[in-house]
Order: sequence, then structure tokens, then C-alpha cells
Amino acid sequence: MHAAAIAAAQKGLELDPDRTDLLIDIAYSYQQSGRFKEANRALEEWQRRTASRYDNFYGSLGVALLSGHRDEAFANLERQYREHSGTMILLNVDPEFDSLRGDPRFRDLVHRVRLDRARG
Repeated sequence: MHAAAIAAAQKGLELDPDRTDLLIDIAYSYQQSGRFKEANRALEEWQRRTASRYDNFYGSLGVALLSGHRDEAFANLERQYREHSGTMILLNVDPEFDSLRGDPRFRDLVHRVRLDRARG
């Protein structure tokens, strides 16, 4: 499935080169399939394309997560929390956050966003 995801994201980039978020998706799929060099190339391309743009919260978070920089990822999440970013609603469902779920900082953030409350 990763190959199909990569192909779809690459096609999306061909159709809309401004969709740099697709580079993060490509990097994630490469990483999950053990193709780390390709993942790093996609991250480098994302950084090159977004260097002169407004800080892309979700993309920066993806880069930190894929690069294994947990503290940077949490700093980004805290900034998104302060800025009331819509990304916060994805904390419990986006697989990109899987590597953070066991960290007490993640559980604290989920609690502050009120995503840990029982549904009634």
C-alpha cells in the first residue's frame, strides 16, 4: 500500500506543485517501507520548497517526527496548541502521532485538548 500512496502523492505533486504537504506523506510512506534514503530526500525537498514560506505547522511536525526529533515535535505541537491549530483534533487518530502516544507529554496534550473525555 505504501507504493500506491507514494504514487498517488507524486501524481498530486505533478498536478499541484504547491501541495508540499504531499512530500511529507511521501517521506512517511518511504520510511514505513524501510526506504530511508528516499524518505530523507523527500524531507529535504520539502524543506527546500518551504524555506521561504510561512511556517507550515503540520509539515514541520511531520519532518520532526520522521527525523526522530521528539522534543522538536513536542515543541511544534505546543505551538500548535497555543495557536489553536486545527491539527489538534487529529491527535487521537493520525498515525503520524503513533510514535508519541506513549510519552507523558502527549497524554498531557490530549488531556488539555479535551480529547480524552468519554463520549456520551
